[in-house]
Amino acid sequence: MIYYFIKITDNKNPSYFFIDLTTQKNYKNRICGLRSKAIQYYHTNQGPFRNIYDIFTKDYSFYKVDTHDFQSYKEAKLYTQELHDTYFKKLSCEI
Repeated sequence: MIYYFIKITDNKNPSYFFIDLTTQKNYKNRICGLRSKAIQYYHTNQGPFRNIYDIFTKDYSFYKVDTHDFQSYKEAKLYTQELHDTYFKKLSCEI
């Protein structure tokens, strides 16, 4: 299955970011869905809280960083962590 990886960043603090994944070809739909859930959570205090919701209270931007074909969601999730670590190291100038 094809997975799309999205980096969502706080524009005022680039070290605060999330890597999210989706199978939706138009990754902007994923951002809309996350943002809607965040707004719903903050207005009603109902439903589970996800750390990613916090980014939508800030000045944020997002873009697709990668596309990969994985056999399972678990593999894709592991790759998400690899991407996060890679981008964090770039910010720390360790690469």
